[in-house]
Amino acid sequence: LALDQYRLDNDYYPATSQGIAALRERPRGEPDARNWRGPYLRKAIPLDPWARPYVYRSPGDVNHDSYDLVSLGRDGQPGGTGEDADITSWAEAVRPPAMRQLQGLHPETATPPPKLS
Repeated sequence: LALDQYRLDNDYYPATSQGIAALRERPRGEPDARNWRGPYLRKAIPLDPWARPYVYRSPGDVNHDSYDLVSLGRDGQPGGTGEDADITSWAEAVRPPAMRQLQGLHPETATPPPKLS
């Protein structure tokens, strides 16, 4: 919700270079956050369940018109199964080609991410 509110105020999501820190502090650089009305989060940006920062990209490799937000799971590496599997902001049964490339896996052997409920 915070990223969507940021977009409503500024007409776009924070750029990858600005990161999700733009939800707490007015970002510098392009694109300019000309209508920034934050902070959009009351508390510090949380870490993932394994105490690592989330991976944020905008525009996303998967969601070209918005953003990708990913936790790389327990092992901190792309892909994986069980608790090592990536947790993503999108729900697809098959790992998108862009994420397969990050893993260095051949598309037929890539492990799909868990679905978020």
